[in-house]
Amino acid sequence: MNVIVSSMHLDPDQIERYLAKQLSPSERIAVSDHLAKCAKCRAEIVRDERFQAWTQTAITDLTGLQSTPTRKRFGSERSRAMERLARDMRVQPGSPAPDPVTKVPWVRRLTEAFLATFRLPVERPWAFAAVAAAAVMMISFVQFWRDSSTSSGESPLLAIEDTNRPIQLGKDGLIARVDKSKSTALAETNGELRRLLAQQSLEVPSSVRTLKEEASPAGVGNSEASFRPISPVLTGVDTTTPMFTWSACPGATSYVVDVAVDDGSSRVVFSRVLATPDNKSDTVRLQLPASNALARGQKYEWSVTAHVGDQEVHSSRYAEDRARFVILTQEQSAALSTLRSQTAGSKLLDGLLDMRAGLLDDGLTQFEELLRAPNQSTEAKEFLSRTIKEVRSMKE
Repeated sequence: MNVIVSSMHLDPDQIERYLAKQLSPSERIAVSDHLAKCAKCRAEIVRDERFQAWTQTAITDLTGLQSTPTRKRFGSERSRAMERLARDMRVQPGSPAPDPVTKVPWVRRLTEAFLATFRLPVERPWAFAAVAAAAVMMISFVQFWRDSSTSSGESPLLAIEDTNRPIQLGKDGLIARVDKSKSTALAETNGELRRLLAQQSLEVPSSVRTLKEEASPAGVGNSEASFRPISPVLTGVDTTTPMFTWSACPGATSYVVDVAVDDGSSRVVFSRVLATPDNKSDTVRLQLPASNALARGQKYEWSVTAHVGDQEVHSSRYAEDRARFVILTQEQSAALSTLRSQTAGSKLLDGLLDMRAGLLDDGLTQFEELLRAPNQSTEAKEFLSRTIKEVRSMKE
């Protein structure tokens, strides 16, 4: 007959069969587990004369606990429960066993809890691995911020409020105790930080340099023209559905946006008529639909034409009314995503990574957001303003 242990207490028949050693091994384990948690049932068994006459061997027979218990990877809690039961019954023969939670002195409970932390990795290796992995991830996440704001013996030149955390910069770039040689993101950006701090020019990314070299000599027009493409212009983008932005044309009732492949064929892959927005904004935007997604690794050019009354007004930023951009390949995008995962959300480092990858418009957005951040020091604003000016110069 199987023993079904009540969630409250053992019934007299269950106690009798337990004391008479008539339980199967599995039934004995079920009853022992209950006794390890229930002081009332333990006290009733301890008071029985048969129990009081037994030796330690008899207790072992009842509980199923070996003198040297065999630990099972997923059964360590059960072994410890029976261990407590046998210990309590041996220590308190003839009297109610103390409740292991409420009666054990707090010093002993604290000591046992401390020692249990050392038993857990041995008894449950999978638990140790999970805890260790979580700890490594947490340390990696916070180390950049903690170390970047901790002096390493180098005097800081300025501090930038970055995502509500200060980043200290010195003459050698980011001040941090982390090993820059082991952090790819820091290695990729620290050279740029040193040159910016020294007010030196930055190297134009190869993808942007190619776009500029392939432009016609008369390609660059007046960057201050009232009606011109703004973004993306002479930059890389990391999306196949970019956002096109241009300055509003006074008096325009509608716009025509054309996107063509920049391979000499001028093959138009997207054309859309857009009514003038009602918000009277200084800029106009159009998000490329997903149904017209562009190809990664391909160069494109785009133009915008305004309709003012019966006239067509062409944007004047570039000759032939064209602005050019290139989309990152899938491999370039994946590599950039890996580097960004190491920056803990720093707008400064993300902006520098974007800049190195040729995403000049995205980098400018990051730096401009930092410049507008509250509590930014005068020195930080001057540094960020110089950085923005340097990135813009790459597009001229």
